[in-house]
Amino acid sequence: MNDIKVIEVLKTFDKATLKKLELFVASPFFNTKKEFVELVKYLIKYAPDFTNEKKLNKIAIYRKIFPSKAYQANKAQRFITAFTRLVEQFIAHHQLMGDEMKQKISALQYYQSNNLDDFFSKKQEEFEKYFKDIPIKNNADYWMLYQVSLEKFTFDSNNDVVEVKRSQQLEQTITSLQSFYILRTLELLFLFFSFKNVVKYDGEVAFLEFIQQQALDQKFSNIPMIKAYYNTLMFLKNPNNEDNFKAVKTQLKEERLSPQSIDEKSLYDAAYNYCALQINAGNSAYYQELFDLYKMGLNKDILYVNGYLFPNTVKNMVTTALRLGELEWTENFLNEYKDKLNPEHQEDIYNYNRAHLLFYKKEYDKALEYLEEAHYKDTFFKTDAKKLKVKIFYEQDEVRLLDSYIEQFYMSNYRNELVSEKHQETNRNFILLLKQLVNIPPANKEKLEKLHAKIEQTQKVAERLWLTQKIKEKMK
Repeated sequence: MNDIKVIEVLKTFDKATLKKLELFVASPFFNTKKEFVELVKYLIKYAPDFTNEKKLNKIAIYRKIFPSKAYQANKAQRFITAFTRLVEQFIAHHQLMGDEMKQKISALQYYQSNNLDDFFSKKQEEFEKYFKDIPIKNNADYWMLYQVSLEKFTFDSNNDVVEVKRSQQLEQTITSLQSFYILRTLELLFLFFSFKNVVKYDGEVAFLEFIQQQALDQKFSNIPMIKAYYNTLMFLKNPNNEDNFKAVKTQLKEERLSPQSIDEKSLYDAAYNYCALQINAGNSAYYQELFDLYKMGLNKDILYVNGYLFPNTVKNMVTTALRLGELEWTENFLNEYKDKLNPEHQEDIYNYNRAHLLFYKKEYDKALEYLEEAHYKDTFFKTDAKKLKVKIFYEQDEVRLLDSYIEQFYMSNYRNELVSEKHQETNRNFILLLKQLVNIPPANKEKLEKLHAKIEQTQKVAERLWLTQKIKEKMK
């Protein structure tokens, strides 16, 4: 590993950004040391990989930049540290240059603090037009609106504007800040309860009821993202709040909630997870709800991460379609969207989902072949692949293989510390109920009926529909 840490930063720069860094360092306004100019030119020669450790270590660089001086480790380190600070200044400058609104805010603040009234008024008018043209705002917009409103209030106070107008401006400033605070807090609470439903964590959040009450205030409840995050938070906290789920689904279908698609994506993810919880609790009507949401997300390009479909999303989408009997849709989807799978995991994702489709087509040997070709890194993918194998062995009436694999699956689920107790319990109940099903003779309808009732009464169980179907088949 290279002993010059700043090279790891340079690896993240594309060709254009490296050129801008070179110009930045060459500018006397930002840098007056010619050694840094030489250093940047030297380093860029080894872009983009920077893998030549013989040329890219402290000793080699020091001797290149200071050929007439003996190497001194302390001086070399100070030189690299000073260069790292310069790179960090470039990053700050580069990000500011890429954010036009931050530049305008800085200019507005400068004009206000230096009593440049005409410049301030003109810039203020620009902001008023900008906010008027974006009726849908996210938390970044409300933070910016707060900053502009605060500068306007300070400007009005310094120019003896009548108290009524100043009071109105101050009210707008406070409302903008509150809108940002409520929206941002709801967003973080949404993330908090999303994580809490998946991983093992017992932490609590202060002022939760206060934020919920504020979100219902007439001033804020008409803001689309506040309304959406509030309803999402309510069904994340309590799965019985189905009306809140339906309200979010309606919003996603009928409204544009945010200027940033990433905001809507998080709401889709929460809705998907809620449907999954309802399905695991025995509410099979939510398969259709989930399938509708997936198709909505696919049509909006909301399911893509860095240009690719997320592996778990593909798996869940295919599973949902198959359970609704949408075999043709699944076949078309896998063929049409294979190129949209991340190349790093493409074959594993495709093989698992192809195996799942083949399972529903009752082509079990082919399904096993596809499962054997995959090597999963994701914990949930591994678990689902094991469940699919168990179901295949059951369908093939491979009693010995089934018994052995059930025990392996049970132990791996028990030892899995990476998933929440809720997920462990869901899979554990599937294993235990399947073992009971295997051990009940077909002629014993009484025991089969009791097991069926037990499955219906068990809140958390994976593959509920499949288990129920197998009981009905055994009772014939």
